[in-house]
Amino acid sequence: MPQVARRHHTVPKFYLNGFANHGGRIGLVRLPGDVRTVQPTKDASVIKNFYNIDTATGQPDAVETFISEQIEGPAARVFEKIRNRDGWPLDARDREALATLVAFQHMRGPDSRRRLGQIATAIAQVATSTDSGRDNLVADARARGVEVSDAQADEMWEFFAQTDGPSAATISEAHIRMMIDTLADVMPYYVGRQWTLVRFRRKYLLTCDTPISLLRHPSAHPNAGLGIATAAAIILPVSRDTGLIMDESTDLIDEKAIPLIATGRFDRSIEGTTNLATMFNHASITNARRAVYHHPDDHHLVPTDLHEPREFEIMTGRIDTSDAVPATATINRNPPHDTKLSLLESRQHEKEHDRLSRIRPNGLR
Repeated sequence: MPQVARRHHTVPKFYLNGFANHGGRIGLVRLPGDVRTVQPTKDASVIKNFYNIDTATGQPDAVETFISEQIEGPAARVFEKIRNRDGWPLDARDREALATLVAFQHMRGPDSRRRLGQIATAIAQVATSTDSGRDNLVADARARGVEVSDAQADEMWEFFAQTDGPSAATISEAHIRMMIDTLADVMPYYVGRQWTLVRFRRKYLLTCDTPISLLRHPSAHPNAGLGIATAAAIILPVSRDTGLIMDESTDLIDEKAIPLIATGRFDRSIEGTTNLATMFNHASITNARRAVYHHPDDHHLVPTDLHEPREFEIMTGRIDTSDAVPATATINRNPPHDTKLSLLESRQHEKEHDRLSRIRPNGLR
């Protein structure tokens, strides 16, 4: 019987290696900053059995295998190219692999699972506060344009109507299914942006346990909702000396432009500045939930006074966006002017959406 994988990275090891020394060791600062140490990347951001669930094939680590082979494997090769300063702008295949990793990473961590659990608990408290809780759930779904059968209503009620909300096991499975089921649908919000690779010569970058950060529009209200559709930019520290900005394109107003932008023909590379390094590092520190990671030689970049570990992902009835960073240091936007789509490009985009919709872990129903 094959051995079941138990130690799961919620941030890929290959990614963390971009911030490690030649011995494969990375600096770790646990929030609020009182624990500072160095550890092997094989031990960083590891949670036991985080992606293991019951499957039809009896393989509890089918999801972990799926992530490793279908998501991380192709992306690792792209990261290696970028770190070796080869192949930028990316071709369509490599760009898709990197976008898939970024989209998946934004959904895969403990923060997303906590958010889902806290939302479910909040809904359960409201839904079960009256005798008509089940009917309230159905009415709310129908108000959102979703028709719910009696069987589906019973399933919804069983999910929510528990003393303290759904169990941890139920939330874990719901989180995993959400990651798989929504991947294809969220991809346009990543591939449909202009990408800028930022290379630093004299400045260095940090990262954290939630490395995908959303930048708020400078003019946006502080309490306005923030998500992948509304962010001015989505950023990722790629390595110690390289960062990626997925910048908003005004042509996203016309969804027909997405397949054209997704080809990468408008992507570019620029030299990093002090302001951009500050933006990346501030975003990583602000967005961290439990840990900040850095190259062992860059410990001085992590402030001594950090915020407490974040336990709550929703606040006052809405998603907490306190991790949002104003996009005051982003690059000048340079949206494409020619948005004519070839039939071939449009069909390629549709085919990729269909492909992502079909790939699933072995045995996940």
